[in-house]
Amino acid sequence: MYKISLFLILLTLITAACNSTGLTASQSDVKLEQEIPPPTPAATFTPEIASVEDLYNRYFAGEEIDVSSLSEEEWVELSIKLAEKKNADRGVNVLIYDYGQDKPTFIDPSQNNMMVEYDGVANLDKTIEMFIPIAGKDEQGNLQFEVDGELVTIGASAGIDWTMRVSEYGDPRIDWPIEEIKSHGMTNLEASFQYKERKDMYIPAILLEKNLGQLQITPVPTRRSTLSFLVPETDISGQPLYARKVIVVGGPSIRFYEEGSDFNIRTSAVEPEHGLGFSQALKFLNENWTYYLGLMDQDYIYGGLNPEYLINYQGLVSSSDSVAVLFGEKHNDKDMLSLAIPGIIKAKVK
Repeated sequence: MYKISLFLILLTLITAACNSTGLTASQSDVKLEQEIPPPTPAATFTPEIASVEDLYNRYFAGEEIDVSSLSEEEWVELSIKLAEKKNADRGVNVLIYDYGQDKPTFIDPSQNNMMVEYDGVANLDKTIEMFIPIAGKDEQGNLQFEVDGELVTIGASAGIDWTMRVSEYGDPRIDWPIEEIKSHGMTNLEASFQYKERKDMYIPAILLEKNLGQLQITPVPTRRSTLSFLVPETDISGQPLYARKVIVVGGPSIRFYEEGSDFNIRTSAVEPEHGLGFSQALKFLNENWTYYLGLMDQDYIYGGLNPEYLINYQGLVSSSDSVAVLFGEKHNDKDMLSLAIPGIIKAKVK
């Protein structure tokens, strides 16, 4: 009886306490939900709006920049300013070959980069312009450059990832050339990627003009034909800022291909009297076009084929340093880069 009475007293007290609030249990839950503050909305990302001058200053302060907020006119203005400053900072840099026995020679930009006798006078007229500004894009997104006062459009450059480094055969970013399968069960291109010590790789580049130049190799008067290509340097989003001119030579032979095609020729890359050289292959190349340059370990080429391949030069970087500079692993904005390549693939319009 005592337990029942105690229970009734407790029940009466609890009921009185609930009634004193004037709310039912469900009403209390609603009030609690109303008192919880709403969540703070997540911050939205707003792209930074930067001026040409600001990006210019930050670039030369060593910062990575993003030009995506610029209009095309501003982007071109920035490209011109960057290229002009880098060429001015580079100053006079004549590519001189001198092995101490005959008179020195140099690569003369006024004669399509042919080697001529050096008179000992260094000036800008004897200096190859190394940094080239971009002049815009056409309606399809192809890059444009100004050549001799005329605007030229680079074929097959729209949509190219200028940061790509293709180090595996079959990478879908390239429509691989059609080749015969050899007795070892692979095509020539596929087999070239199997030699890991060579570090084969393809990168996009631009051929503006088909003017043949020359490189002197070894003290023996042997000269290899060369072509100049442009390799765009980009911002952090892959947008080209300007292009760097490089000298390309066969290493020692070179194959010419086309994307998705069975076209294939091989050249020894030396002067015509020594075999099929660049000069005979020019008819297969297109000016103002995008190509994939085949790179391989430059020390493998120079050390394995000829230890004196490109020594005795002033103002020219060869061996593995040239690729390291090209990829930003080493810094050298003063000297031209020489790249010995085993192949070139002509890009097709995507």
